This record gives sequence, C-alpha cells and structure tokens, in this order.
Amino acid sequence: MKAMSMHVHRRPAVRNDLIDMYMHIARDNRDAAERFLDAVEATFKSVAEMPGMGTALPELNPRLPLLRRIPVKAFHNYVIYYVPTDGGIQVIRVLHAARNRDWLLKRE
Repeated sequence: MKAMSMHVHRRPAVRNDLIDMYMHIARDNRDAAERFLDAVEATFKSVAEMPGMGTALPELNPRLPLLRRIPVKAFHNYVIYYVPTDGGIQVIRVLHAARNRDWLLKRE
C-alpha cells in the first residue's frame, strides 16, 4: 500500500522569510545556506507527516488557535510556525529565534 503524501502549503511571507535567511547565511557561507534550505524542506516534510510534533502556541494569535512551532533540523535558531491542516500543514512563517515573533505572528 502506498503511503499518503502530506502537503505543505506556504503563506506568501514564507518565501520572503527564506530568501532573507538564505541571503544572510550565504554572505558568510554559501554551502551552509544551501544546507539550511535543505533542512527547512526536510523539516516541512517531517512536520507535514506528523503535525502534532511541534509545540502548541494558541495564545499568540486568536485567529490561529492551532498555531504550533518547531525548530529547523540542525539550525535550531530558526523556527517554523505552522498550522496543521487536513492532509498536511500550512506554514505561516519561518523566523530567526531573535526576531519578535509575538508581534510578527499577531499580524498574520
């Protein structure tokens, strides 16, 4: 029996988040920036298959009561914020841990 493929839907801000992070990391180490993007995609895939694995953050945004967070594999200073959906996840943002997540996520 073939395993069901889980979907990763990204909000538009996620693309900009990843471009900014890639450019920041690539200034010092292009190979690390490539590894970062690979780690983000691997984390997206793992989380889509098991959406409950992250930490729940229902208090951050009443419009996103199912909001969860999980660090990017091997790049723990970068955090994926997502909402479980039927058949996968919707990625809300990917942020560096030093960013003001509360302010940013309340705007989503």
